[in-house]
Amino acid sequence: MRQVVIQHLETTWTKRSRGGEGARLRHGTPEVLRLTHFASPANVIYEHTRFDEGQRFQPVLQHQFADEVAEIPLKHLTVFPLERALQGRFHRDSDNAAVPTPVPFHDLERLPLNCWGQIVTNARKTCWRTGAWGYQKHVWNIGWFERVQAEVFLTQYPYSTFREMAYLR
Repeated sequence: MRQVVIQHLETTWTKRSRGGEGARLRHGTPEVLRLTHFASPANVIYEHTRFDEGQRFQPVLQHQFADEVAEIPLKHLTVFPLERALQGRFHRDSDNAAVPTPVPFHDLERLPLNCWGQIVTNARKTCWRTGAWGYQKHVWNIGWFERVQAEVFLTQYPYSTFREMAYLR
């Protein structure tokens, strides 16, 4: 059985964590983690781990299983299996004040079976009520496997990587 695995690591902070202890904790958040729900018989395994300034960047994990990728609410990401590969598309966030671009998406390199790819992006957002800035870092580890291992993202290098990291002021 072939399974799609999507691990989304999201770090959020405000200007309070741009320096000092907050920045040290924020920079310590990982870009890969061990899978905790890898033994599911579902076709799609989705693990979302959030590291938030308000929780002192301690991980909060949510997971979801599905028969189809379309059943998972993936913001900024489309993933679909082809006959011999896994295809993905990163949709840029139009509210991101840090990376203005007229190109709304980036197609990712196709992933062969038993390989994974990584997307790393960041963003600066403005609260519509207060005008305060907030910051985000997103890491998506996406794989297509015949047999999912808990350590797969830790023991293999990504087949492809897409990084779009803006200077956040």
